[in-house]
Amino acid sequence: MVFLRNNIYENLLEHTPDRGKTSRVILDWTDPEMLRELLRLRFISKLDSKGAAFDTIWNQIAVSHIDGEESSSYIVEWCLMRPRSLIDYWKRRPATRRYQTAA
Repeated sequence: MVFLRNNIYENLLEHTPDRGKTSRVILDWTDPEMLRELLRLRFISKLDSKGAAFDTIWNQIAVSHIDGEESSSYIVEWCLMRPRSLIDYWKRRPATRRYQTAA
């Protein structure tokens, strides 16, 4: 079973007799390249860009810079500890602008 939030996992285990008997792995997003790869995989699942590099896709769908910083770095660093926020952001974009970032 996979839990995205540790507090939900802890709450469910709080009243179970199996507490402490399960093994778990904690995923901590500290590597921006891992988040870029997650985005790349999501993008290629929606676009006709199978096997394309992240930068190639990003340059097709987003502006190059935000406030003078390379846009993917800006967005990934902002969302690194909240990767779900980044995915939600892309999902909620209007279809005509979904693959463009605001300048």
